[in-house]
Amino acid sequence: MRLYWVRHGRMDFEEFDLLHLETLSSLYNQEREAPLCSRGRLEAQAVARHFERAAPLDAVYSSPLLRARQTAEATSSLLGLEPVLVDGIGELRAGRLAQASKTARTVNLVARTAGVASRRRVRLTNAALMPIYFRSWFAQKTIGGETRDELEQRIAELFERLRREHGPDARVGLFAHGYLIFYVAAFVCRPRRERVRVFRRPYIANGSITEMQLDDAGPPRLLSFARTSHLGRPMHAILRA
Repeated sequence: MRLYWVRHGRMDFEEFDLLHLETLSSLYNQEREAPLCSRGRLEAQAVARHFERAAPLDAVYSSPLLRARQTAEATSSLLGLEPVLVDGIGELRAGRLAQASKTARTVNLVARTAGVASRRRVRLTNAALMPIYFRSWFAQKTIGGETRDELEQRIAELFERLRREHGPDARVGLFAHGYLIFYVAAFVCRPRRERVRVFRRPYIANGSITEMQLDDAGPPRLLSFARTSHLGRPMHAILRA
């Protein structure tokens, strides 16, 4: 079975103070959410066109979070499929940072810097703070959230469900989130050279596609990681900048 993990399009961050620690904590624990921004909608449409043209899907599964649902709906409506909402592919609940942690100090320092434009805040959050937050959770330095065992249990249950509901030749789209997709690629997939390289990129682009092969037994095989070429050359260049 071929799995296509899609990270949702960019969320509209305008209503959030991204350099406030409590705001980040609420976002990283799925306590607050927002719809896709205009760029995110373009990313969702680009993903949909890619699947229509190059890789038609047999089924679409989505995280219940709004940004993932909206991204999935662009593809499912174009392909005439009904998206299935699955809690098991919701985003990682990373817990909260201790006030004295390195990440908390970094956030507070930047928050005191005058003149940080909204666009720069989004870039800082995505490119810098999100990877640091993930590493804090991975090192068990956050408070609350879900454990690695809990995360791996719901991932395992997802794979068993897919095996029950689909045949070996099925092509399944999974519209999910960056932390979750990164974790599956880096720590659940069958060990390969690609798996080692993945850990250097704990942030993956919105609208990117990660491809895996899920066989009748055992962990999935990672075939490609966080591809963005389908987003189009101008947007692809922006994402890699």
